[in-house]
Amino acid sequence: MIAGEKAAVDSKQKIRTRYKGVDPSELEVIPAIATDEIALEERKLKVAAYVRVSTENDEQTSSYELQVNDFTDRINANPNWEFAGIYSDVDTPYGQNPKSP
Repeated sequence: MIAGEKAAVDSKQKIRTRYKGVDPSELEVIPAIATDEIALEERKLKVAAYVRVSTENDEQTSSYELQVNDFTDRINANPNWEFAGIYSDVDTPYGQNPKSP
């Protein structure tokens, strides 16, 4: 048995022990919501974009701006997405930014 499974079994056993002998009519049972009943289309995902420029050439500046504009427009056009921002490594050579993926 995996550690996570053992913890889940132990937790369930503690609950059973705690309520052993309790009159079921005194308990309020709250049923779980089935996955197919959850309205996923009503939930908005927070979406961010990662853009970067691989060189320091002046020609790449417009590439950066085009990437930002394109991703911003795409994210804002989707009604199920909430724009969370732009993450970028502009002016940072690839591999030198500790936050870079």
